[in-house]
Amino acid sequence: MNRLFVRIWLANWGVFASVVFISVLVFHQYVERDMREKFQNPPISHAQLSRDLQLSLAKGESLEHWVKRFEKLHQSVFLITSDGEDLLERDIPVIVLRRMSSFRSLNQLHEDRVIRIEGYPPFHLVSVPPRPKMPFTLFSPLILVLIAFLASGLASVILARFITFPIQQLNLASDRVAKGDFQTNVAATVGARKDEIAELARRFDSMAKALDGEQTKQQNLLRDVSHELRSPLARLLLISDMLDDANGKELDTLQTRLKKELSHMDVLIDEVMALARLDIEAGTQALEYLELGTVLQPLIDDAIFEANAVNKSIVFHPSEQDLSVKMRPDHLIRAIENIIRNAIRHTPPDSQIEIRIAKEGNLAKLYISDEGEGVDESELKNIFAPFYRSSTARARFKGAGIGLAIAEHIIKSHSGEIIAKNTTPPGLSVCIALPC
Repeated sequence: MNRLFVRIWLANWGVFASVVFISVLVFHQYVERDMREKFQNPPISHAQLSRDLQLSLAKGESLEHWVKRFEKLHQSVFLITSDGEDLLERDIPVIVLRRMSSFRSLNQLHEDRVIRIEGYPPFHLVSVPPRPKMPFTLFSPLILVLIAFLASGLASVILARFITFPIQQLNLASDRVAKGDFQTNVAATVGARKDEIAELARRFDSMAKALDGEQTKQQNLLRDVSHELRSPLARLLLISDMLDDANGKELDTLQTRLKKELSHMDVLIDEVMALARLDIEAGTQALEYLELGTVLQPLIDDAIFEANAVNKSIVFHPSEQDLSVKMRPDHLIRAIENIIRNAIRHTPPDSQIEIRIAKEGNLAKLYISDEGEGVDESELKNIFAPFYRSSTARARFKGAGIGLAIAEHIIKSHSGEIIAKNTTPPGLSVCIALPC
């Protein structure tokens, strides 16, 4: 059996049993004290009983009938002989026997308690108050303690299971996650609880879902890298075979081609490594609050210089408000630089790129709009996927298609969102939204 379950069970059982045991004893002490007080000060005094008895006998009523009449009134009256026997041969209450045990004979009792009736031996007249009409008084203290002990044991078992059951489910789910199965639903197994353990179960499910997403992402990345490397590797093998028989001009052509393929692979590997390093660097670089426009200004200045060199222009509209964003500045600059360079590459000569920063609600939004040919609507949702290049980009530009994937990864690590859409007149607008 689970050790935590046993500990919780025994601890709660001990507490429950102690509380109930003490409560039962206190309750019975209270009842006994109340009985003693009523016995010493009965509702119907001894003098009243004596007068009533004398009047009843004078009217011809028998002693037995007189005693039974009080039982109908829920008041027990005992006529006890010197031998300690009741007139009606009933069991004498313990409280009466205790009171009489200190006297050796009936004559030693208080004379005002002794009733002398002609034709009968002297009686000790005792009036016993009725016991409280409560369910607990029907049982002895020992039986009550036993019932309470068993009931508290059952209650502690239920409580211990209530606490340990979700922990056991979390333990089983963690074993499945350790084996690579991230499809957990611990929150459903613990029911509609709304306590800290249920919150832990929901967080565990969220963690497993995130791990599943990361695993899928890594698998897709590995697949895409393998796919992207297969083509240049195949071409390199073909060039290697052709170099064995090439000479003269053909050899120069193959060598040029070889350098081109190696350069392409070098760029591809660098971008893949950059994408893989993002998570590692994010874990070592702390987030800090910085003003977005101030951080981006050096990047905008460099972008303006590069755009002017190819007969293109950049128009920057900074925000009039102070937009402080929690960021890793190196990462954020890398993401935005990828998007701006992409815009410079696609916008035609003698056109401009507009960069605008604005505050909308609790978000700082950065708009980067070019005047290029845009992207086919069916391809817009895929342009941030690793190694994806739109049909127009494949036809006109080189690259591995990782720049936008890196940008999206960084923006999401800043709890932000990045969206691209076509504009009219033709062009592409990328919006980056960051909490501020």
